[in-house]
Amino acid sequence: YPSVGATWSLQEEKWFPWRDQINQFRVRTTYGQAGLRPGTTAALPFFASNVFRANAADAPGLIFQQLGDRDLRPETVSEWEAGLDLNLFNDRVTLVVNRYDKRSRDAIINRVVAPSFGTGTTTQATNLGSVRNWGWEANLFTRLLDRKAFGADITFNFSQNNNELVTLGTDAAGNPIPPVIGQLTRQTPGFPLNGFWQRRYSFADANADGIIVPGELSPDTAITFLGYSVPRNELSTIAGVDLFDRAVRVQALFDYRADYFIDNGTERFRCDTRNNARERVDPTAPLDRQARCAALFLPAATRTQIGYLEPGDFLRFRELAVTWRVPAAWAQRVARSRSLTVTASGRNLATWTRFTGVDPETVGPITNVQDGFQVAPPLSFFTLRVNVGY
Repeated sequence: YPSVGATWSLQEEKWFPWRDQINQFRVRTTYGQAGLRPGTTAALPFFASNVFRANAADAPGLIFQQLGDRDLRPETVSEWEAGLDLNLFNDRVTLVVNRYDKRSRDAIINRVVAPSFGTGTTTQATNLGSVRNWGWEANLFTRLLDRKAFGADITFNFSQNNNELVTLGTDAAGNPIPPVIGQLTRQTPGFPLNGFWQRRYSFADANADGIIVPGELSPDTAITFLGYSVPRNELSTIAGVDLFDRAVRVQALFDYRADYFIDNGTERFRCDTRNNARERVDPTAPLDRQARCAALFLPAATRTQIGYLEPGDFLRFRELAVTWRVPAAWAQRVARSRSLTVTASGRNLATWTRFTGVDPETVGPITNVQDGFQVAPPLSFFTLRVNVGY
């Protein structure tokens, strides 16, 4: 598969005016392709022996063991990327920015075939559709303080990914394959893969009794796109401080994810099955919570779960670590070693989110997207590690 790239280091040009401030100023672009070959025999049809009943007796026969597809092609991925690398003030500030656009074509999948085919297999390897991913990636590092006795630095990592199902392809007759419709998600050309789709509604406490019932909801006539099922934007921040002649380093990590939705399956199940959700039994529950529960009891033609598809945005204090580099003389005296470091850390220390489920990072077993159905949240834990070098 072909690939090509070009790089231009501007700081090496004679006319470049800011050499004292800019150590590196490089722009680059690349284009390349990669592929995934189908299995050695994936395109070939072949049979297996079978026994069937004929004239009240068993008779030998053949049945398709694999349907094959003589037009099966390799899956190809084409990606274009452009970016810049910028180092400032003797590398005290470093910035890397990338823009990418990736397209996948002829994805190899095992498509389910109708039982009426009468085959011994229920799937057929075939090429299906085209998917596009595009977005930004950036990394910014800066040394805020750089002294012999102490220092401070901070790093930001940002990414944004946009996703679109371009086409599902065509069937054997050349007709466009229609959207794949699930209970919560759909695969619809022009929209993200596994995007959430639900019927929206409005509500009003018509009798002012503080309780929302299904008759006080007005559902929309159409099911519309709600949003992504995976984060579009992610940001992580690592801040570090060196103290006591750089013998001690304190480092903190924060993670932020945004612009996506999570299926709060636990609360939905408590509402419509276990009948013990607060919005089901507590008349003082917020009206919007009562409304989302009432929407589950609308007639089947208008029932909607949209109230339990919640924004998953969160900020998490991911980790705090303190590392002590024991002086060499102490390391020799205590452990007969050349070096000795002691690190105490804590992970998953705090979370800030609007998500009403257990935790925005839970992954349940129900669907092929993130859901919070009766699963435990990520654990908070603390560790003490000692590294000894000889």
